[in-house]
Amino acid sequence: MTQEIGGKEVADALSAIRSTQELVRFYETEALPQARRSVETARATYQAGEQSVLALIEAQETLIAQQQAQVNALRDLAQAQAELERAVGGTIPDDTELNPASHPRADESKGDEP
Repeated sequence: MTQEIGGKEVADALSAIRSTQELVRFYETEALPQARRSVETARATYQAGEQSVLALIEAQETLIAQQQAQVNALRDLAQAQAELERAVGGTIPDDTELNPASHPRADESKGDEP
């Protein structure tokens, strides 16, 4: 019975890691780049006098919300990894696909300021 519980905990943690990794990738490859483009477009149209500052502020708010959502997903990924490590009784090697530390964030070198 204990082995069944341990196996379920490992399976649950693996599932959580995989789904959260997918969410993190979505923010890094789609949501954040799109939000950044929207801010740049809104900034350009505002500076050209084609839109009010409100459009720029709204685009910046969207970018900030996407950044916060990505931080939450990264937190959830770290928690899922900790659950997996607890379930297996040890650390996960850095070079495995299940270790968030082995996957550098795509936007670490980009300026994330709105």
